[in-house]
Amino acid sequence: MQQAQDNVLVGIAEPINDQGENLLIDHFLGYANRELEPQEIDKVVNGEIVEGITAYAQGHYYKISANPENQNAKEFEISLHFQDGPIPEHGVNGITSEALLMLLIHRTKTLDEKFPSEFNKQAIIYMESALEEFNKRTVERRARGVEGTLVK
Repeated sequence: MQQAQDNVLVGIAEPINDQGENLLIDHFLGYANRELEPQEIDKVVNGEIVEGITAYAQGHYYKISANPENQNAKEFEISLHFQDGPIPEHGVNGITSEALLMLLIHRTKTLDEKFPSEFNKQAIIYMESALEEFNKRTVERRARGVEGTLVK
């Protein structure tokens, strides 16, 4: 679902799971200080520049909130801002995928201590493997001298 309201971020809202029962994830693409026409929103979604809209890089800004259609929903929201640009140029300005994975690994291990499950243990193995792959990528980029740059 696309959203556009005065002084509200323009984004794409999608359920976090197939049923959309509990949480919504908004992937924000930019913001505007005025009501937007549907065709303007479509242009932002397609990565086009639209006058009066401050665009964000795709995959960098998210909001997680309770699905208001759920009768048990409490009002809350969490914003996630991922690192945008190389740290040497832009400084540390957001979280990394690695940091988010470390948080999920810690949380799952903590919960597994209270509620042991083979599913938890498998999830931990997969998350640790994903973290290892991200770290291998960093080592490889450092070896090529391109870590901290936009060079592929």
